[in-house]
Amino acid sequence: MKILHISDFHFGTSSIDEDTIYPTISEDFLYRTKKFILENLSIPDLLIFTGDLVSKGNTMNLENPIIFDFLQPFIDKKIPILICNGNHDLKEENIENKTQFIDYVKFMEKNKNKFRINLSNNFRQNQSAYIDFAKENNLFISLNSCHNILTNKEKDYKKPATLPYKLTDQFFNELKKKYKKKFKYRNKLVIIHHPLEKLKNHHNTIRILKENGIKIIFAGDSHIFSKYNYEGIIGLTTGTLYGSNKIRWDSLNLEMQPNQFNYYDIDTDRNLLNISQYIHDLETGEWRLKEKYPLNISMCSAWNLENWCLSLNIESTFHELKKESIILIVEDLSKNADYIAIKKNNKILKIFIQERENQNYKVNFIKSYLKKKTINNKEIDIKIIDKTGKLKGQLPSNIIIECKENVKIN
Repeated sequence: MKILHISDFHFGTSSIDEDTIYPTISEDFLYRTKKFILENLSIPDLLIFTGDLVSKGNTMNLENPIIFDFLQPFIDKKIPILICNGNHDLKEENIENKTQFIDYVKFMEKNKNKFRINLSNNFRQNQSAYIDFAKENNLFISLNSCHNILTNKEKDYKKPATLPYKLTDQFFNELKKKYKKKFKYRNKLVIIHHPLEKLKNHHNTIRILKENGIKIIFAGDSHIFSKYNYEGIIGLTTGTLYGSNKIRWDSLNLEMQPNQFNYYDIDTDRNLLNISQYIHDLETGEWRLKEKYPLNISMCSAWNLENWCLSLNIESTFHELKKESIILIVEDLSKNADYIAIKKNNKILKIFIQERENQNYKVNFIKSYLKKKTINNKEIDIKIIDKTGKLKGQLPSNIIIECKENVKIN
């Protein structure tokens, strides 16, 4: 799975004489950056943006067409875009009533379908979102480390950021309820604005992340490339995509490395994470690859037929499905089907675990698709695992796989 990691646009600053160090982002620079990515890198499966999309989190900056001009090729190719909020994405005048991220929230709610992501049920409070790549068995989660930051002025950077424990715990419980037993088997990868070492009480943060099986943390904020290991959690940061070339924060001992982005290739079957760091060369004015870093990391392999059957306690059914040349089953959380199966010839099948309370609905649903023979204009086969034993005579026998075991979806 390929991931493009960018961070810290700080879009919308009109002058370096204002309260940040950033000059106006050049539309031409972003155009050339976009052109380099599209022409020189494989199209990613996911674009992650780790905060500070804008300099000041108001609607005027967030809705600027230059930002969408940069994102549009990825949107057109239906590539999910997962964003977390940074300290610059807050709106200072709303701090007193604790709605400092209200414009950011509205921006995300408006564009969630365009970005192809899911927002938390409590998004207005926790600013958390997620995107699931079921076939690759990877679940990407965005968290808010800026909950207690009050302004985007330099003096407040001396105060550590925090990951709100209660809101974060509630969000993980929301995901566990939705994914049920599958949550345990997913590779969980988090994007967050601040690297872990910048968080107040980061040892408590590490504890809650480890309790939920987080494998990798992607971050920004520091404006430098780094990789680290916190008690088994891999941390990766990327530099600011566009920032000043002058070091203005000497009091914070911050050595900025502007004009960077990262590109990752995750191979879960080989437990390998390949990192490519790209920088903008000031002498040539062009982007170039600076260095590659291979990392070994323990990951759950892609969700396959066998561990799907084992998780449902239907081990003997595995052999029946294998006869149908089914090699992979991924979870479908839509209302229409419990699972999607993929055959060796890449045909997509809908596979139903028949529950008594939903049986009439599902029988009618299956019959309607048997007439169409297609789903999304693709020819399909349909197989039903029947744990109730009540489908005989209701549906053609050649599409039913009897399951005599007691199936429990945990």
